[in-house]
Order: sequence, then C-alpha cells, then structure tokens
Amino acid sequence: MLEMLSRYRVVLVGRGQRDARRLIDAFSSKFDIRYTEEIGDDLWLFSDLIIFDFIRKDIIERARKESVNYLFLIGNEADVNKFSLKEEEYVLKGPGYLHYLSKIVYNMLKNRRIQQVLQFEKNKYDTLVNNMGCGMLLLRKDGKIIFSNDAAKAILGFSDSELFHKSLKEIMIEKEICNKILGGYNINNQKCTLVNAFSDERMVTLNSTMSLYEAERVIQVTFMDITTQIKNEKLIEFQWNFLDNIEEIALAVDSKGDIVYLNQFAAKSHGYEIQEMLGTPEQNYVKQYSRYLKSKARSLKESGRWMGKETHLTKDGKNFIVEARRKLLKTEKGVFELMVGRDVTAKHEMERKLKLHSLLLNNVSEIVIAIDGSYRVLYMNKTAEDFFRISFRKASGKKLNELSSELYKKLYEGIFSLCNDTAPNRLVEIEEEQGTKIMLQLISRCVKEKGRVIGYVITGKDISGIYYILPNLKSRVELLEKLFNPSVATDLKGRILYANFSWLETFGINDMNNIMGMKLVPSFIQSSEKERNKINKLLEKDGYVYLDEVSFLVNGNPHKAPMIIFRLRDRRGYFIADISIIMKSKITHQ
Repeated sequence: MLEMLSRYRVVLVGRGQRDARRLIDAFSSKFDIRYTEEIGDDLWLFSDLIIFDFIRKDIIERARKESVNYLFLIGNEADVNKFSLKEEEYVLKGPGYLHYLSKIVYNMLKNRRIQQVLQFEKNKYDTLVNNMGCGMLLLRKDGKIIFSNDAAKAILGFSDSELFHKSLKEIMIEKEICNKILGGYNINNQKCTLVNAFSDERMVTLNSTMSLYEAERVIQVTFMDITTQIKNEKLIEFQWNFLDNIEEIALAVDSKGDIVYLNQFAAKSHGYEIQEMLGTPEQNYVKQYSRYLKSKARSLKESGRWMGKETHLTKDGKNFIVEARRKLLKTEKGVFELMVGRDVTAKHEMERKLKLHSLLLNNVSEIVIAIDGSYRVLYMNKTAEDFFRISFRKASGKKLNELSSELYKKLYEGIFSLCNDTAPNRLVEIEEEQGTKIMLQLISRCVKEKGRVIGYVITGKDISGIYYILPNLKSRVELLEKLFNPSVATDLKGRILYANFSWLETFGINDMNNIMGMKLVPSFIQSSEKERNKINKLLEKDGYVYLDEVSFLVNGNPHKAPMIIFRLRDRRGYFIADISIIMKSKITHQ
C-alpha cells in the first residue's frame, strides 16, 4: 500500500535522447522517472536514486560525498577496477540487463529504506535510553555487559570500551544481590553499592528484568544514583542536631510548604511551642509578598540557594525582620527547603533611622560611622567617605578590619577600643603616606535595645589644626600681622586656621573666631576642584604657587586680584600650614 501511495523518484542521467527512451521504458509504474543530461547542484536534491548511464571520475567523487543513493551502468568491466567501484555502486550492461534493471533498483531502494527506518528507530531508542535519567546495563547470562547508556557511563565513570564486556561482579559489592540478578530473578527497588572507575562507592536503587536484545535473552538492569541523597539525609540529620543548639531561627519545609522541622529558638521567636508549628504551613508565619516569592523561586530554581530579608509574624500579630538564608536539600524522602536566619529587627530599625538622618549627617563636618554589634559598617556620612577615601557602598556590611582603606586599618585599634560602655571618647593619632600627622578626637555612643547592644555610633573630628599646626603657626603670626596684604593660613583640607587683620578688614569680619574652621573655598575664594588639585600638586612639588587672578566676594560683590600661596613646613619637613596672600593694591571689581 505504501509503494502505491509513494512511488520511488528516480533520475536517469544520459548523454543523448537515443538512450533516453530505452532507459525510461525499462522501469515499471512503481517509479516516478525523470530524464536529464545536465549535472547541476539541483540534480542531487529531491530524488531517491540517481542512475548514470556513463561514468566519470569527477561524478563518482561527487556522488560519494552526497547523501542521495546512486548507481552507475557500466559497459566495460575494466571500469570497475579503474574507478574502484563497490558492488552496490554499479550494474554491468550485460545481455538483457534492461529487463531486470527495474527489479534490481526496486530491491535496492526497498532495502535501503528499511535500513533508514531501522536506523531511525535505533536512534530514537538510543535517544530515549540515554535521556531516561537513570543508568541502564544489558548483561549476558554470564554477567558480561554488552550495552550501557550514557547515564550508566557517567555514574560509573567508565568509557564505552572500558565498560564493554566488564562483568557485573566487578562493579557490584553485594555478591548475594549479584547472584540473584544473574539467576534471572526480578529485582525491584533494591539498594546496593556499585564501584566506579575511581574506586569510589556509589549507592544506587536497582531494578532488573529479563528481556530480548538482538534475538538473545539478556538481563536488563536499571539503577538510580542516590549517593548524594543519602549524604544529604545524613547532612540534614547532622544539621538538625546542630541547629537545635544555636540561637538562630532554623526551620525546614517540605514540597507542600509545611514545616517538618524547627528548632526551639525559631518557635520562641514566633511566640509558639515547637509542636504548635510542626506540620502547619510556613506561610502562616511569613508575609508572602509577590516580589519576594518570585525572587525566592527563581533563585532556588537556578542555584538551589536564596538570601534575603523576610517579614515574619509572631503569635500576637507583631512583625519582625529575619535575615534569611534558604537552601534546597534533595533526599530520597523528597525535596526540603532549609531556612536559617537571625532576627535583625533592631538592626533594621537602626539602619532606617540612620537613613532618615543621612541628609543631615551628610552636611556636618564631623566624621560619622555607625557599626552593629559584630563591628560591621551600617552607615558612613560623606565626610567619613572623603576622609577614609572609601565609599559607603564598598564598606557597607563589612567588618572594620576587612576594609580596603589604609586609614581605616591604621585607625582600627583606636575605633575598636571605643566599642564598649566604658570608653566614650579617645584621641587617636595617625600618619598619612606623605608623612603628615593627623589627630582625631573620636566619641562613641553605645546603642541598646532592651538591654542588648545592637551597635555603636562613632563621631570623629579632625583637630590636627589645633593640636599640631597652631603651636607651630604662632611663631609666624606676628609676621602675618605685619603684612599689608590680606593673608590667611589654612590646613591641608583648606580649613582656616588664622587670618591677619588686613584679611578681616577686607572681608568685613569682626572676629577671627567667627571664621576659624571654615573652608577657604568656597566661603571666600571661588575655585573649581580641578584648579584646587592642580594648585595642591604644585605646592607639594615647589612649595609655592603664584596665581595671576583669583575671584572672591566682598560683601556679596565680586572682586579679583593676584594671589600667592606658600606651603610652610617645620625643620623635619612636616606640614604646618598653607599661607595665602592677596595682592591688595591690585584688587579690582569684576
């Protein structure tokens, strides 16, 4: 029936019309015949067989490269040896060959179609077997392995050639089970141990049956590797014993979301007894926001882990924040989701308050750092970021001794000693790479919640100007006062340490104490950050800078004048102050 519905498509390639008719007439109605004399790329497409009525070397080479069936009609037997033709590639033009050519071609195509169907079925079977997810072995009655799928090779660590004809007795430890399998017994869900190529023992569940393979009765063995599952079960047992004794929230849920384990601390944190929570849905105690559910589900699916903050509910309806870590554990009894977390409500509240005050704290000149009870950074204001040369984003959540800032490392012991109730303030001296000494006054405040320490807020003030510079500057003050030109002394951060009478008079200031500690830029002088960096490099290199023109405000009115800046150092080369002098005689209105 199939031949009637789908005739074989045959292309006859000849050299002239004289041969065309005799070739076409040689075939029955079982064939769809087309005759051509052109050999192009289209010739090799859309046909079941191409028959050439002549032979050439280039055509043979092309035919052997293509996937289509082909046949050469040979008139001279010497051409067989000349072109190294195989039996299935040619038919000799003997007496009356046209009478049986149709039958030869039909049988040839029928056999090749059967081979294609068998190959397709074999590939389909191999694909099915190799994707079934469990290992599969076929054994002869003597226990020799004659077939193994990809999963079996992966579990056992052997290649195809290594596993072929290896005996089941060589890879199975339990001899009694092995003898039952080879004796023809059907084995179901039997736990046993197989040894892989690395002498590592793999725990498996095994099934065996008798079946046919290439007309021979063989033993089919399928097995699942449960080594990891068993290890996970032991790990869970160990973890649960361990988690029972820690002061962290720990619970596990099954695939339905019901609680199958929780420790005493978890029950206490939620205001229940252990037995009250066991077997109940976890969602009764955790607020299930849609964004939280999507994030958790995606992370658990991709990596088997999730970290984040959760809002939990107590028995009396109150909320508390849990910093949770979740992990999937696959066992023979199913998949469990283990959660370990700690109550960070107080820490979260402290962070919230710090964020509310961040705008205010970012505008104060003092250094402000907040750390939790584990000495991890909770907050830094802009002044602290600038001083320690590290952003809050990089420092957040890290311990003080883990920060990359060199100044932090030098200050670590000084700050660490403040983290208690008995040392509220301290002077700490550090020396920068350039040799400049800095004196910081650090003040600590311990933050408690219900008697428990949840963190420390440390403020720091750079008093280097008062502590180091002013004593050295006093000997130069008399000289500055005698200067006719407005002069001002500043520290490395541009803060005013001293201004002479001419400066105060020029800018209309009554008392020097009113401007002490103020930034020279932009309080008085107008200059970009790029210009200031350039000036600082020149001062470090040459010790002075002459500026043709600087802009400044006097009573709100813009002025300009030349300025010269000197960098004063003591005999040991340590920085004292930068002296800025405005040429008063050359002040002009803008």
